[in-house]
Amino acid sequence: LPLATLLIAACADDSTSCPAGGDGCPAPEVSSCVPDGFDAVPILNGSLQMVTLGQENDYVSLHLSQTGFHEVKSPEAIAKKAGTVMRKDATFLDIGANIGYYTFMFASLGHRVVAVEPFTMNRRAMEGTLCLNPHLRSLVKIVPAALTEPVEAENSRCRISQRLDVEDGKNIGNGILTCSPKDSFQDCKGAARCEEVALTTLDQVLAEVDPSSVDVVKIDVEMHECHVLHGGQTLFSKFKPQIVKVETDFSASKACVDDMAAKYGYDLVPDTEQGVDGTSGNDTIMVRL
Repeated sequence: LPLATLLIAACADDSTSCPAGGDGCPAPEVSSCVPDGFDAVPILNGSLQMVTLGQENDYVSLHLSQTGFHEVKSPEAIAKKAGTVMRKDATFLDIGANIGYYTFMFASLGHRVVAVEPFTMNRRAMEGTLCLNPHLRSLVKIVPAALTEPVEAENSRCRISQRLDVEDGKNIGNGILTCSPKDSFQDCKGAARCEEVALTTLDQVLAEVDPSSVDVVKIDVEMHECHVLHGGQTLFSKFKPQIVKVETDFSASKACVDDMAAKYGYDLVPDTEQGVDGTSGNDTIMVRL
């Protein structure tokens, strides 16, 4: 399908004139916004209600319920790690948005966000959060697709499924992409939390969404980072983001980030310190020189 038919324009109604809980505005009913089996928890010092996947089987949701944060407390914290300052009008590109903590952290401060998330379950949580916080709808656009390189996007089919090798299976929102040629693709065969997903490239997303700028990027796609970068040359040649934060737990991902940094003139900052919620990772931040 053309990407234009997949995009969810999360500004379907003009709710910016009626922020959630504002004077003269009806507060959204939590029960009407939260899908069965999901939870709503306060985040960012209680400034937002966010829909999560519940606490029993998802460690991101558990950390949010316990601390109100995930990894970082603010966009400025990312900029500080990168040794720079966050632009007040920065547009944020969230590739592998999961249930949307980074997306809503940026949007809550007025930043425009393009969030790419192929997992239907995670997007249901994000739509629930937008339902609870309708004043953010005009700031957030959700792309329901997986990003890859052009050849794979043209010739392959992919499914996404829950990653079972981490956190004793308690990471249900963390999907891993499995792709194969179209003529040998095997579907999910009824497996839980598994689905075929639409494929596209980052270059195509940027062409069709056509943001006025892309200033900050997060890429967290479980070993598919190289595919995203290879399909997103215009991110660097046209948009030239100030900060690109990439999960580089895997050696191939780190090599791709090193190559892109050398090609397009970025400095590299390791981001391995423990997050505010006790989590730790192995990310690399690209900072435009």
